[in-house]
Amino acid sequence: MFINNINPIFAHIGPLEIRWYGLVYAISFIFLYFYLKFITKKKVIPNFEESEVETFLIGLIITMIIGARLFHCFIYHPHYYFKHPLEIFMIWKGGLSFHGAILFMTMWVYYFAKHRKIHILVLSDFLVFPAALFLALGRMANFVNGELVGKLTNVSWAVNFNNSKAYAGTFRHPTQIYEAFKNLFLFFILAAVKIIQGQIFRQYVPGLMTAIFLIGYGALRFFIEFLKEGATVVLGLNMGQILSVFVIIFGIYLANQIHKINKDLKCNHCSKTENNNLEKKKSNKKTKKNKKTENKTNIKNNNNKETKNHNNN
Repeated sequence: MFINNINPIFAHIGPLEIRWYGLVYAISFIFLYFYLKFITKKKVIPNFEESEVETFLIGLIITMIIGARLFHCFIYHPHYYFKHPLEIFMIWKGGLSFHGAILFMTMWVYYFAKHRKIHILVLSDFLVFPAALFLALGRMANFVNGELVGKLTNVSWAVNFNNSKAYAGTFRHPTQIYEAFKNLFLFFILAAVKIIQGQIFRQYVPGLMTAIFLIGYGALRFFIEFLKEGATVVLGLNMGQILSVFVIIFGIYLANQIHKINKDLKCNHCSKTENNNLEKKKSNKKTKKNKKTENKTNIKNNNNKETKNHNNN
């Protein structure tokens, strides 16, 4: 058994508190910035220019915070926040919902992709890969904060969240750790899928990684929720489980519609690769043709010289 006495505050700079929770998000977005800069510089995502990274990332951060906070406040704890409305803005204390974040971020990604003619499934595939890792770090920050705890238990790895007034003195399931491992598991699954697509099958299917992430996240989260502290809403399920069911359904729908969606969007990513290959083939054919013509010209010139020399003799 473990007693969690970790201080949620990482450091003080004058009156300013730097919390582990905020630090994790700051590090994640800084990493995402350089990640997006790298893939746009390499022209990995067609029509996504390096100069647009800042605009895209700012929109992503704003929609994530708004969606995550609104869902946490008004879907999970409406009664509390209606009584304490000013605390809605106290994000540094924790309280961000994944389901709200993914909904609002999806709307932004769709808007951005549509207006810049970017294949949305290609873009989402490149986003879910680091997202799984960031979510794992986020759950570790929840553990440090002593929030989103599990139910009472006497298992050998139970945790006493002594740094939380609400749960101090009781041993509970460290569900934040369970979720952190869940997200790391998804990260490695997505990495494996990426390698298999690229190195073994040599064929990239836009949207496959996104569908796997949604189904995997929703399903694993659904079962972990049984160990979490929280009120049930309907049929013995809590709000996290109900929202996770919608995530699973959307993931399954996406998996079934990948071929159709890619066909409708004309798979710009794949088309560009094919066009590049065709251009290379045409260029190679043109080069070969030019060489043949040049060789014929040289042979003709040599023959003319030999004839002229013979006549002179």
